[in-house]
Amino acid sequence: MMILRKGTFLLAGMLSLHLYAGAAALAVEQAEPVEIDAVWSEARDGRHEIFHTMRRGGQWSDPEMVTDDYFDNQQPAIDRDSQGRIWLVWTAYASQRKELRYTVGDGGVWQESKPIEVETTTNNAPSLAVDGDNVAWLVWAGNNGGDDDIYYAFSTNGQWSEPALVHGPNDRVDVLPVLALASDGRPVVSWQAMVDGNYVTLSSSYGDGKWSEEEPIAEGDEDEADDGAIEEIALPSFIDDNKALFLRLYHSF
Repeated sequence: MMILRKGTFLLAGMLSLHLYAGAAALAVEQAEPVEIDAVWSEARDGRHEIFHTMRRGGQWSDPEMVTDDYFDNQQPAIDRDSQGRIWLVWTAYASQRKELRYTVGDGGVWQESKPIEVETTTNNAPSLAVDGDNVAWLVWAGNNGGDDDIYYAFSTNGQWSEPALVHGPNDRVDVLPVLALASDGRPVVSWQAMVDGNYVTLSSSYGDGKWSEEEPIAEGDEDEADDGAIEEIALPSFIDDNKALFLRLYHSF
């Protein structure tokens, strides 16, 4: 049984975790039991669909297939707002284009999925966080024929803002953004940037209507959960392929 620690981070009482290698379990450092939302991409009938399950009271719910369309759906990310609604975003591939789609689940019912309007033709690695005002923040790596860049948008009352760059214009590759909320509720994004032939981790936070100047993050400086009780969480057996699995852990709702 493999225990995962590296790559986890804890901000604003939430833990999110991407699994890109087959792992049967993960370890969480925490003071109290957590609730979990899990979403993943699974091959079905020649394409991929997005599935969801949740762990409540130590028990996993039956898996539900959220998407059922002609897209090849991959790279899901999930979060909940203060009303318990589930926000789910993923990359959908069709007709040589990778677009972003989303849905909101409430009371066991998922809305019909909709596209997030973007001008970039390739959109990968979406990362999502919902703040205390129920504003859904989204970052992703977008490409329109040149180098990848990090974009963001936010949804207020169901309306998405126009996508814009997190960083300034540049000639480098920027990929794999990860979005979280700081203890004061500010969105904070970190990502990988190609600098002088090597990937480095950069970070920026949002405040006063703009993103801060990007700053490098040294290895080991990321915010992590404090030492505490270790709970070993086994993933449910019905997750056949956890290479594209996203977990969102909550201390409480």
